Amino acid sequence: MSFYDADDFHPQNNIDKMVNNIPLTDDDRKSWLMDLSERIRQWCSNGGAILAC
Repeated sequence: MSFYDADDFHPQNNIDKMVNNIPLTDDDRKSWLMDLSERIRQWCSNGGAILAC
């Protein structure tokens, strides 16, 4: 079973903010969470995965 870290899926804009100690807003997190949601659906359809947050 594959293992993933949710932080690895942040868009570059979020990474840039975090590197510069700028807090993420809810809007910043929205696209990241939507992407994770789709990936989770795909992983579930293909035998599962482990996702750490």
